[in-house]
Amino acid sequence: DWLIEAAAEYDLVVLPEIHDLYETHRKLSARGYWTYDFVLPALVLQAFETGEATRLAAHLASSPERQFTTLDCHDGVPVRPDLEGILTHAEMSGLAERVLAEGGNVNRILGDAGDGPDVHQLNCTYYSALGADHDRYLAARAIQLFSRGVPQLYYVGLLAGENDHEALARTGEGRSINRHDYTTAEIETALERPVVQRFLELVRLRLEHPAFDGRLEVAAVDSRLRLTWAHGAARAELRVDLGSGELQPGRIGAEGGAVLVHRVGREGGREDLSLELTGVVHAEQDDGRSLDADVVRLSAFLEPSAQPPGGTEETKDEERWQVK
Repeated sequence: DWLIEAAAEYDLVVLPEIHDLYETHRKLSARGYWTYDFVLPALVLQAFETGEATRLAAHLASSPERQFTTLDCHDGVPVRPDLEGILTHAEMSGLAERVLAEGGNVNRILGDAGDGPDVHQLNCTYYSALGADHDRYLAARAIQLFSRGVPQLYYVGLLAGENDHEALARTGEGRSINRHDYTTAEIETALERPVVQRFLELVRLRLEHPAFDGRLEVAAVDSRLRLTWAHGAARAELRVDLGSGELQPGRIGAEGGAVLVHRVGREGGREDLSLELTGVVHAEQDDGRSLDADVVRLSAFLEPSAQPPGGTEETKDEERWQVK
């Protein structure tokens, strides 16, 4: 407590960077500290690997407000000791094998690894860790942006960068694979890529939409994850199928607005996602009936002939959703 009080005298906020069991972060949060969610990156990767949403949903539901979320950073994806008691040792080894298969490398534990896998961090860009799959990458980022706390976005991840094998060979430093030194031209090119533009649109949504000033409800059934923010009349909902990596159509907006996320076009031979945000105004007519009308198209990445899919809700097994 004395540290928080000393920092407050200078208008400073303490943000400890601690790699330990998640229980340590819970204790820090209970004492009023901001903390990092170092569990989320590997847990999202594991959820896409297995297509199982329950464990990720439980973590998101119990996470504190005063946290910074990450999926990637200059060091890599944390595994041990951060994921102890959350992932099994076999699952940790499986993630390491997946990253190695995608061209990444593993930062080993300094000291005795005990009876568990010798995996401290996974050195790989998050985009490459997901096989450069646009669907899953955008879905992973949407999960981060819909999580509680402050999203911290690493520059390589923001630009959907792939593993830098040249830097790795040049430096001999395993972590340099995710520390690409971008030229101005490379940045400008990356910003024009559809996957990056869609990511930036999600970032703008997170920054500007009033629903994120409210409360988060987390639900899951089988491979499907649902994250819903609500604040007054504003509502933002994300639905992700972790089995397919699809962002599913859902309701989002203030005054009944909708976001439709669906597939159009291709980039690099892969089917890509398209994001359309539509604002809706709600008014009462003279006879008391409601009148809802589309008033603005905030962003469009649609092909001219593409049409939004019919319907926005899947209700046949709604009773199976487990709200956390």
